Amino acid sequence: MGCWNDTCFVTNLPVFHGDKVEVLFLRHSPVGDHNYCYPDDEWTPYKFTFTGEYNDYGSVENCKGEALPLLVEAIQENLVEIPAMMTEFGNSEIYASVVAEGLTIDKILDYESAGRLSVYEYENSRSRLAQKLGDNKTCVLKHVVIHKNVYDIIVGEFEFEVPASMKIGRSTYDEDWAPNRVFLNDIMKLYKPFVEDRDSKEAELVRDLIVQRYGTGAPYFPQLNRIVEAANTNPDRMEYLRSISEGYFSEIIRDKKLFKNAAKMVIFNIFMMRGRRSYSIPSGAGSQDDSTNAQSMVADMIKYQIEKREEQVRSWDEE
Repeated sequence: MGCWNDTCFVTNLPVFHGDKVEVLFLRHSPVGDHNYCYPDDEWTPYKFTFTGEYNDYGSVENCKGEALPLLVEAIQENLVEIPAMMTEFGNSEIYASVVAEGLTIDKILDYESAGRLSVYEYENSRSRLAQKLGDNKTCVLKHVVIHKNVYDIIVGEFEFEVPASMKIGRSTYDEDWAPNRVFLNDIMKLYKPFVEDRDSKEAELVRDLIVQRYGTGAPYFPQLNRIVEAANTNPDRMEYLRSISEGYFSEIIRDKKLFKNAAKMVIFNIFMMRGRRSYSIPSGAGSQDDSTNAQSMVADMIKYQIEKREEQVRSWDEE
């Protein structure tokens, strides 16, 4: 296809060669609920993100970030290995084999570009028993990009509400039962108490927010998903919460940068929920179009409609 402009997952604006981007991996459900109640009903994001630069050919280069090793490890654990094969054109070109050993982020993106990147739906799908039972459904894996400055604004400035009982953030109004407004900094204030006392109230909040994802479906991560599944069979909630601090999750939050990466994804996922958005792959692959008039028109219409809606709500309050 040659060079072309990618599409920003949030704004649908064109992404040009060399633009700095935040990268999310999305895992497609082999079944899907098709009810679109939550953003992740069809595609589920991984819990961590990384940064890079758009390479002009549908992929990302100069990838970096504290979460990259974790993402590679998570994909490697569930990767569907595929042998090398001839291209569909039947010429001398071949698709390289997809192998888990020696996996890197560059190889992952290359496998995706060739249309050969998939992971198993369940973490035990490679087992002999799972293969025998046919419990080995696969999920297509793709990445999406967000203009770096757009992602930073969302995760740094978007606020969301939690019940007053969570004791985090600041109250929306004076009553004790009023919901609290929470920003990224409010989550980051929980980091030190969590590390120092895994049985504290702050630690419970961290686990609820970052492992289970308050309010919506949780972003996907193999090791953490196993923990959440175990919780469903454990009647003692506090014992379950303590057990998390002894396992893989504990290793993740020992690094404050990783903790912040996950906290940002919490906020972005809530942004998706509140914005009535769905995780999906934006159109535009192969297009060199750089126009923005359609996006500008949509932005104007949204602003106009918000003003009309707020007028209507005010009139209801006055009645």
